[in-house]
Amino acid sequence: MPTALVIGTDHAFQRRQDLSAQNKAIRDAFEKFLQGTFAERKTDGIAEEAGDDQAVWEYLKHLDAETPKELRALFGATEIVDSPQPTIARSIAEATGIHYADIRANGAENMSVADRDKAMAQAVDNKFANVQSVVVIVGEAHRVEVGRILHEKYGWTTSAVHFP
Repeated sequence: MPTALVIGTDHAFQRRQDLSAQNKAIRDAFEKFLQGTFAERKTDGIAEEAGDDQAVWEYLKHLDAETPKELRALFGATEIVDSPQPTIARSIAEATGIHYADIRANGAENMSVADRDKAMAQAVDNKFANVQSVVVIVGEAHRVEVGRILHEKYGWTTSAVHFP
């Protein structure tokens, strides 16, 4: 049976989506953490709750535009970057040849957390059941349950970690 390390994180750290120096430092640490984890575990696949780069960017730009100008100073350097950004994990996968799959459920914004957890665990099993080691990256709210479902329903050996 495959093994999975389920990493829960804040979605804001998965992409280099804003100009915040603090977030840049966390994202740099996330990239190093992932590179080390992939090498150490001899990762065959990366499953990530990511979503379409363009759609995510447009959503972030929309949120940014809704922030009143007088409040923007409170969020210094958090402006959204000028173009859609791939996730850090996908960029690593493309550079190293590790198989990558986006497991974000279609219509996730209209699903309960429990339904998204089930859909993501099923997607991991469907796409990676024949490999040895998968790293699964999800929002922190999904980490425990996705790991539990993979273990109990699909028989995977799982462990979980929160980043940062």
